[in-house]
Amino acid sequence: MANVKIYTNKAGITRRLKEAGIKIAGKPIQDNIGVLIQLDDHILSVDITQKFLAEKAAELLKFGVGKHQLQEIELIVGEVAAERDFLKRLYQNTCGRSWTSHTNWNTSAALDKWEGVNMEICRTTIGRAVVLAKRVVGLSLSNHNLHGNYAKGMTGNIPDDIDKLACLKTLDLGYNFLTRRLPSTLGNLRNLKTLRLHFNHIMEGLPALDHLDSLEVLWLNHNHLEGGIDELKKLKKLKECHIYHNKFSGMVPEELADKRDLTVFKFYNTYLKCDKKVQARINSDPGWEG
Repeated sequence: MANVKIYTNKAGITRRLKEAGIKIAGKPIQDNIGVLIQLDDHILSVDITQKFLAEKAAELLKFGVGKHQLQEIELIVGEVAAERDFLKRLYQNTCGRSWTSHTNWNTSAALDKWEGVNMEICRTTIGRAVVLAKRVVGLSLSNHNLHGNYAKGMTGNIPDDIDKLACLKTLDLGYNFLTRRLPSTLGNLRNLKTLRLHFNHIMEGLPALDHLDSLEVLWLNHNHLEGGIDELKKLKKLKECHIYHNKFSGMVPEELADKRDLTVFKFYNTYLKCDKKVQARINSDPGWEG
């Protein structure tokens, strides 16, 4: 059974929050938080969402957690379980046994013991209930020989539901042999700050990037990406962008030239063209190369 701990008194809640490095501002603990629920990472190894509600519901209801809030807690449990499922599929898609190193991957070990997986305790507030759960915030497998084997059904691509890693901040899969297209849900990763997929064999065009509200660093250079780059206009916090050595074509959006925080933009060795405004930025900014 997964490790689910429930804290209902002020001392226990305060101690656990302190251990997790989480500060609660404003009202005292007893007024601000009624129940604290801690989900151990091993909750990921089994599907216990229904058992969780069945065994804990009565206890939680006593402390003011309503039935609709129990449903929200169940969703969090499901999200945490989905992270492990996603990483297992990434391992299977990219011939995990042939990686240069894959310590603890595809085992029952806690995810923060899996090589290249970084986790943090994330806090979700549901009414007066607070849920603490370890979530995947970083995945770094650069130069690990991620590749496909179509004969064995291993596609060599990132699974399309990468948005299951909803808390992801850093994704670095550079210097591998990833193929096919970028995941269609990549643009849903609202917390993603750094994305490095350079030196792979990724094809087709950019997916919709509507919700990459936090992205600052983007490395897509040395792939086989094609089509336009208008989606880059949506990246409000972009500071560094490498898309050179690709098959991109069309015009560089002049809106990119207005992004003063975008101090590094390299798009040479593509089929992209630029207008006078973009050319002026290239001439004036040493970090721009096209």
